[in-house]
Amino acid sequence: MPKPIAPAAPQPNEYDEAVQNPRTCFADPDLRRGTVETYPPGRGIPGMPWPRSGAFGQAYRVFVNGQQWGVKCFTRLHEDQEARYRAISAHLKRANLPYMVDFDFQPAGMRVKGKTYPLLKMAWIDGEPLDDYIEGHLSQPGALARLADQWLALVQTLHAHGIAHGDLQHGNILVAAGELRLIDYDGMFVPALRGQVSHEIGHRNYQHPQRNQQQFDDSLDHFSSWVIYLSLLALNVEPELWSRFRGGDEKLLFDADDFRAPGRSPVLKALRDSSKPDLPPLAAFISELARVPPTHVQPLDGQLVMRALEEARAAARVAWINDHAQTAPVSRAASAVSPQLAAAPARPPAAAPGAAGWIAGHPVSRQPQAPKLSRPSPKKWLPDRLWPERLGMALQLLTSGALVYLAILGLIVVEWAALWFTSTLAMMIVLLAYRYVTLPEFRERSDLLTLAARHQREQRQISKRLDKLTAAWERETKRTQTAAHRLATAETTLRTRQAAELQTVDHELQARLAGRLQRWQQQKRREALAQVRLADEAIPSIGLLTLHRLTKAGIITAADVDYDRVRQVPRVGDQRARELVAWRRQVEARIAPTLPVALPPDQAAPLQKQGASDHERIEKRHRKPLAHAVQGRLAEAQRHAQEEQKFVPAINEEKRWHADLVQRLQEVNNELTAYETLRFVTFMRRLLFLRT
Repeated sequence: MPKPIAPAAPQPNEYDEAVQNPRTCFADPDLRRGTVETYPPGRGIPGMPWPRSGAFGQAYRVFVNGQQWGVKCFTRLHEDQEARYRAISAHLKRANLPYMVDFDFQPAGMRVKGKTYPLLKMAWIDGEPLDDYIEGHLSQPGALARLADQWLALVQTLHAHGIAHGDLQHGNILVAAGELRLIDYDGMFVPALRGQVSHEIGHRNYQHPQRNQQQFDDSLDHFSSWVIYLSLLALNVEPELWSRFRGGDEKLLFDADDFRAPGRSPVLKALRDSSKPDLPPLAAFISELARVPPTHVQPLDGQLVMRALEEARAAARVAWINDHAQTAPVSRAASAVSPQLAAAPARPPAAAPGAAGWIAGHPVSRQPQAPKLSRPSPKKWLPDRLWPERLGMALQLLTSGALVYLAILGLIVVEWAALWFTSTLAMMIVLLAYRYVTLPEFRERSDLLTLAARHQREQRQISKRLDKLTAAWERETKRTQTAAHRLATAETTLRTRQAAELQTVDHELQARLAGRLQRWQQQKRREALAQVRLADEAIPSIGLLTLHRLTKAGIITAADVDYDRVRQVPRVGDQRARELVAWRRQVEARIAPTLPVALPPDQAAPLQKQGASDHERIEKRHRKPLAHAVQGRLAEAQRHAQEEQKFVPAINEEKRWHADLVQRLQEVNNELTAYETLRFVTFMRRLLFLRT
């Protein structure tokens, strides 16, 4: 029978000492034959076991006949530890997920100083921790994008099987052969553990700032899975964020301070102000998720993020077109994304407010507009030690009763008794009121009320400033749109007129060139026909006598052949005239391929020179008006950009301040709920032993 588990776990150095002799410290037969890995040269104490320490234990690598086992020894023990691991093991075996590592919980598998303790035996995974893998692949953004897709699939698979790891962070996520694996299941939730509490709350740089041990269900990983996914997307877009914000220093990109105060976070500000359209929406997601209670955070939704990024990219494209086209920039880039928080034109730096508004219209933030950011404070109760006050009231009542009795006996004047009763009663009320306002709880509540009033006053002032800035920016944007439209119309009219005139010149040039070519071809045709003599050709029905008559009439070559001229030759006749004309057509067809198809340079050059001169004249006439129109449009765009640099950061800063004030006011109101019982009536009832 194994000995019962000791209530207190051994110290890490005691485990280090014990595992130096596997034969005596391990109960598992395989582990007893193994060798524990020691520190490599220059890493630690030579020859000493090399532990990988975690929050609740440390793991050793054990080599056994070519196999490698991981052995986790616990530095913190719980009464239900074995039962939990049994439930986790059974559920993981049924799920058979590729992201998990098989393990064997041995309740008495480790012996330290004569006592037995539990250990966890599992196959050793040779992989890189997530932060090391990211740092080694920052120069390969595609690798981080693929890793983000794998992470999304992993998280969705776990959620589909009702599993929550409970401590998703860089040290518990390994990348082995390009695939993700999860280790360290101490805080894991499976359906069989529903109704219990968590023994840990995870790494602070990955968990919601309001997470507590009472939250133990399948929503444990919602916030941390969002943090890791959004970090991967941000680093994929801008790898320089890793070195700029000390990635790998117990975090990927964000830490607990960023979640507690998103409005004052340097990394979130850098994402919001980035000119890359994919980054501001990611900052908006983190800010929104950190503001809602942890139980309201929705499961990781990759499609939701992709829609936000697509809308941000579309807004950036619209901004680019507006900056480079002949129209004015759009008043608000987020007008296609969100009408709520977008108050800037569609330029990349102003995308963050639009992205935040976009989130506000989707499931990730479909929570109350003023969610509670922490659990209500304990109720403040009035003190029970009110005996001096009770004694004073008793003396006043006894004195008043005695005076009434003496007045009834006629020993004192009734008016004096009434005056005494009234004055002592008033004094007692004043003293009790003073005692009430000097209670520490009353002063605390007064301070909170003063703070809430100040926050409300500042919130009203910021709202007025924000409304004023927004209205001024809208007027500026409308004015810019009108001016840009006017300038663009003038420029378009000038360009259209110039194009029409140039087209007319081109048509005239082509017509002159075509006419000159036609005349040149006719001249060459006549010259070619003049070279073809009738005497040299075999023409049917044209004998020597007819040829003599034609020669006598001056018809010697094909160029001389004409129907009317041939018909007038005596004794030639109409039939021979038609035959000669048909012969001429045959000669023309024979010499047609030899005719020129283009004018020679000496004849085309003068016409082309005249056309170029007309082109230059037209362009010169329109050059100055066009330059003036373009210069006016660019000047207007530059002036609008300068105004944008003045208005948009101011508007965004006021919005962030307003959001911070809303959060602070909510926290103050949340604390004020603890003082609901602090009333003077309640104080008097407690004083008189009445139920409160």
